[in-house]
Amino acid sequence: FIACEAKLWISGGGVHTAVPQSDLVASTMPPNERKIYNTHVIIDSDGQIKAYYHKTHLFDVSVPGVNLRESKTTAPGTKLVVCDSPVGKLALT
Repeated sequence: FIACEAKLWISGGGVHTAVPQSDLVASTMPPNERKIYNTHVIIDSDGQIKAYYHKTHLFDVSVPGVNLRESKTTAPGTKLVVCDSPVGKLALT
């Protein structure tokens, strides 16, 4: 891991992760309509995942000439996440 070699914490956002079948969102959808989470991951300097957050507020906009709907392919997360780090508490959003 880069985090281990550099002895740094990594904050990686925009990672697409599968919604587990056990999740209510996934279990109520046909297989061809299953969605992903837009996930923010915190990795510590030992290469361990310290926390992850599934984006709760999805980007949907419809204006003349533009129609973007993140919610069409992405499921919203359901909780806010805070994790401890060497510089203090980190709120993931």
